[in-house]
Amino acid sequence: MERTPRGQGNRKVMLVFALLVLLLIAFVVWLFMFLSNVELPRPNIAESADNAAELEAETEEPAEAHGLGVLLWSTDQRIEAAFVREDQIYYSLIEHGDRQELVVERLSLDGTVSPVCSVLLETENPMRISGFSGTEAGEFRFLLSPRRRADNSYVPLIYAEYDIDGQIVFWHELADLMPPAERSAVRGVVFADTGEVVIHIWEGNSLGAGRLVIADQYGAVRGEIETVAGALIRMRDGRIVFSGWYEEYLREINVAAGDLGEIVIESGVWGGRHTVVPETAPFDLYLNRQWRNSSERYLFGYDLASGEVTPIINWIAVGEVWDGIDVSHREVLFLSNGNIVAISNLGEFILLAP
Repeated sequence: MERTPRGQGNRKVMLVFALLVLLLIAFVVWLFMFLSNVELPRPNIAESADNAAELEAETEEPAEAHGLGVLLWSTDQRIEAAFVREDQIYYSLIEHGDRQELVVERLSLDGTVSPVCSVLLETENPMRISGFSGTEAGEFRFLLSPRRRADNSYVPLIYAEYDIDGQIVFWHELADLMPPAERSAVRGVVFADTGEVVIHIWEGNSLGAGRLVIADQYGAVRGEIETVAGALIRMRDGRIVFSGWYEEYLREINVAAGDLGEIVIESGVWGGRHTVVPETAPFDLYLNRQWRNSSERYLFGYDLASGEVTPIINWIAVGEVWDGIDVSHREVLFLSNGNIVAISNLGEFILLAP
């Protein structure tokens, strides 16, 4: 009788063992893939903006401050200024190439974007749009200011008006309003119904000191007011007010006399860049403030007749969804139905429904 060598028997045992190990590994891989596709019970987490708003309302934060936003439109360019006319958003920017081109486009609430006009600027100095609004005649009004300069060379501000076809209606350099400082800048601009312009100029120092300048379209100065960092606001009734960051009041600007008028609000207020409140808005004015003793930042609506203050938008909550909105965001537009459009730093138009 032939006998199988002992070495060959051991090899067969090892092969069988290796085969079993491979089968076990294959089974473990299959089991892992199977369990990955099984729908396990999950917590009831709100995924829509409406549900998220309901959850937020159940917290200790103000119930009115909800809404995480819907994207209307996004562009890869930085929007420099915008305003609303009959619930159409007009926005403007300057494209810097061989020559500077001033571009105006219109955004409808259904997300449709239409070009309006484009103009080659008649200046070689790099400029930015510090003020932009529409006139009663349907024209566009701009205040252009110089971009940051590497030296102390002087560059004047420009007050310009264009019609809807991009033809120049008015163009004038406002001389001697901007100091020839490397870090000086225009922080806010509001146009008055009577044609004057109120300009908040930062002088370039670390304390935020600057000036409010009231001038007509030809550069004739009505008045200058020393001030601190803050916000220019055009209220629902057309009055222009200033909110200083380090002051405990908000005061009206007397455009005709070129000085500060009465105190409108006597509580601590703060804001950022200029805001224009339309006649159709539900509140007299809007300001950014800190909520009670927390670190939360909200956009509040003020009703001056009743003294009621209503929290509307929680900027920190919105900023967690939209990266281009920071906690002290100020670029907001107001629609006739009370909704708000925020313009992010990334060129996003975000519809917020308080």
